[in-house]
Amino acid sequence: MKFLHCEHISKKILNEIRAEKTVILYNYAEPYSLFPYLNVGGYHKRNTRALFYHLLNEFDDTFNITFVGADIHLKQNYEKVKQSVKSSLNLKIVSFPWFFVYEYFFPGEIGTYILKDNVQPRIEHNAIFLSGGRRFCRDYIMSELSKYDTFIYSNLGYIDMIDQVARRKVIKYDLLDDCFNISYYDYCSHTHNTDKISGDETSLNYLFGFNNFNSSKKIYFSPDLKKLKNPARVMLNRSLNTEYSADYSDVDLEKEYQTCPWYLYNIVPDEYLKSAVNFVCETQTDCATHITEKTVKNFFYKKPFLTFASKNYYKFLTDHGFVLYDELFDYSFDGIGQYGKRLKAYMIECEKILQMDLNGLMSIISTLKYKLNHNYQICSDISYKLFRGCDDDKYQVFQDEIENYVNTLD
Repeated sequence: MKFLHCEHISKKILNEIRAEKTVILYNYAEPYSLFPYLNVGGYHKRNTRALFYHLLNEFDDTFNITFVGADIHLKQNYEKVKQSVKSSLNLKIVSFPWFFVYEYFFPGEIGTYILKDNVQPRIEHNAIFLSGGRRFCRDYIMSELSKYDTFIYSNLGYIDMIDQVARRKVIKYDLLDDCFNISYYDYCSHTHNTDKISGDETSLNYLFGFNNFNSSKKIYFSPDLKKLKNPARVMLNRSLNTEYSADYSDVDLEKEYQTCPWYLYNIVPDEYLKSAVNFVCETQTDCATHITEKTVKNFFYKKPFLTFASKNYYKFLTDHGFVLYDELFDYSFDGIGQYGKRLKAYMIECEKILQMDLNGLMSIISTLKYKLNHNYQICSDISYKLFRGCDDDKYQVFQDEIENYVNTLD
């Protein structure tokens, strides 16, 4: 049995599968695993990287293929694809959703992200939203909530596309039951157009300018990395393949923050620490969802949060031992199937937080210490159960354990 890291379907991957016959495909690269499904009809467009679609069409029952992915709804989403494709391949599906937990709780690196003693800033904001990669759902959330003075946000977008000029200006947007209806002006064709767009689609080519939000103004808050007990050691060594002195006197940490993507995953800005609550929008919020660093960092920093994700996201968390902050939020939106209705109900909960008196909000949060510590421990236990205190290359250990995990299912 061969382990293959499969971010997307390529001729190389297909040939390796044909040669090996028995393989484990694992995809933990979230951006590429956005579309492992066959999306057709309506505003969804067929994606050529739809992994399941290609696997079912390329291989038959003479192959033994196991696909391991991080989507919490992986199995049921696979069944949707399987119904639309005639294939004799018995593709084995394993949902293993904890990769991003390891980014925070890997024993050999956990000290990198811990703050020094007595550096917790004073809380100044009710809530913060750190967007990351630009998507319609995130632009919508920032646009709608930016009318509140108690809310701050970051909309950096993709690092390598920060200077990209948008080609379309959004004139109006409406959230429908299952998607967004966008009216925009196209600077290339000089025409006004209307499209129905999934909330998970990228909004890089669009300019949003509503309330106090301006998507063309790239914002990201830089942290004071000197507040960390062990700043940047692991990430710098991994990304630059360079050894640095223990005191980091020869490292421009602020510069490296801007150039090393790992900082964006693992380190939080001071504004995050100064905010009572973190609002989160996972990369996948429709039929699929990964538990990514956007959620996990709140467990690590013991920060109350409210995430928008796919249906039954919070059910998944509670099924795995996490507890909810129902003193702050009504989570009933989690069971709403229609995308737009679920998002509208989520926004109501966000607005409740932003309308609260900050002292009153902090008073409620002060009662959540047990829950915050509990969720931190759950994440830690998940990671330590896998790695058992290992300080070796976590990706090799991760691969070995995935293979062992799959073998126990046979």
